Amino acid sequence: MSSFLDLNWPHLWLTNAASNVPSHRVKVRQGAELACTREKQYMFGMDTAEVWLLKSEAWKQRRP
Repeated sequence: MSSFLDLNWPHLWLTNAASNVPSHRVKVRQGAELACTREKQYMFGMDTAEVWLLKSEAWKQRRP
């Protein structure tokens, strides 16, 4: 599995449905910042989408 260390990317954009609380928690634990929210159509219907920015430096600081 590739990581920021392998890819040398400065950041990643991530999304999840706001109702997906476990996914929200993972992003917080990894150091992502909530950038914005917007309405989105999912297979299960409309929901708020959370858009996250995960910067390489923030991710590296959370590594053991």
